[in-house]
Amino acid sequence: MNEEGFSSLLQLRHQTDCIGVILQFFGFKERICKLSLVCKDWMKLIKQLPIRIHLHQYSNWVGWDESNSKTYRKMIKSEFLNNLIGLEMSGCVSEDVKNVVKKYSKLEYLSVHNCHPRGAFAVAKYLPNLTALDFSESRILNIGSISIVKSENMRNLTSLNLDYCKVSEVFARELVSSPYMNNLNSLSLKCNNLKVEGVKILSQSPILSNLTFLKLERNRIGKEGLSYLCNSIHMNKLTSLNLKGNSLGDEGMEILTSHNSILKKLTLLNLSGNSITDEGIRTLVNSPDMSNLSSLYLGNNDGYRGWFKVYSLYNNYTKLAVEMIVESPFMKQLKNLQLIPMAEKDKVLLKSIPNLKIVSR
Repeated sequence: MNEEGFSSLLQLRHQTDCIGVILQFFGFKERICKLSLVCKDWMKLIKQLPIRIHLHQYSNWVGWDESNSKTYRKMIKSEFLNNLIGLEMSGCVSEDVKNVVKKYSKLEYLSVHNCHPRGAFAVAKYLPNLTALDFSESRILNIGSISIVKSENMRNLTSLNLDYCKVSEVFARELVSSPYMNNLNSLSLKCNNLKVEGVKILSQSPILSNLTFLKLERNRIGKEGLSYLCNSIHMNKLTSLNLKGNSLGDEGMEILTSHNSILKKLTLLNLSGNSITDEGIRTLVNSPDMSNLSSLYLGNNDGYRGWFKVYSLYNNYTKLAVEMIVESPFMKQLKNLQLIPMAEKDKVLLKSIPNLKIVSR
């Protein structure tokens, strides 16, 4: 129980009440409902606690089944979730989403997977307190995504995840024209269809000037899209940038390092699956604007074939890439590095970088 929760607790009961004193020592929220069985006073008190609860209801591999809907219907009837502010749903139909969000209008965090546009419509209509929304792996398309960013109820959003939602430059245009998205600092658009035009629209908008996290993995932006991103005067607060699988190549590394405003604050950079060779890595690791980078992902640099990830036996780069990373004065602060595949002797060589961890994913 956090400090705010306990303060609220003491407002409900006298500070000398032994129940209030005892409850402050129970840190595991999953025990709260069991505690309600002690006596009526405990039950009454617990129903009023501002507790953050995350419920995970996962579907089987075929998606939705009736048992999921039954679970959500039971949840809505619960006496203990009136102050629910965090929820994760999966394998649900749009009607489930609508019923849940109508009941729990205090939600600040919501994650919904495997949903359709009508679920997005309901979220946009009933949840004025959301600060973080995750619709990843939902088929809400442009129409559902646009309903989110155009809703005044979404004015408090700081984090928006629309991975795999099948959005395009049409959504990007509506996002940047919305008067309610000014507070966004995290935007994830993995595996969509933004292409060059979508990135151009996002890059030229001041509405995204507070972004610190941006994921554009597998959006077919290419070198032209990267140029728009790097030329943006609104993206200079980014600390995490994911450009995985966008066919950037060595020329993309030249573009990236010649526009230092986007690199200077980056602590994480993902360039996996971009057909980068030794030459591109040399350009990258010798840029003085990479000096704040702590996580660098360069795996699978034979690139992608269409939408399918191809794991090859060899990357386009060689063992020289490891030597260049080790020798670069701007890579000494690295804490996480991905190079796939990597020989054991390369791992030994990389031990010369203090605190470095080799990551596989």
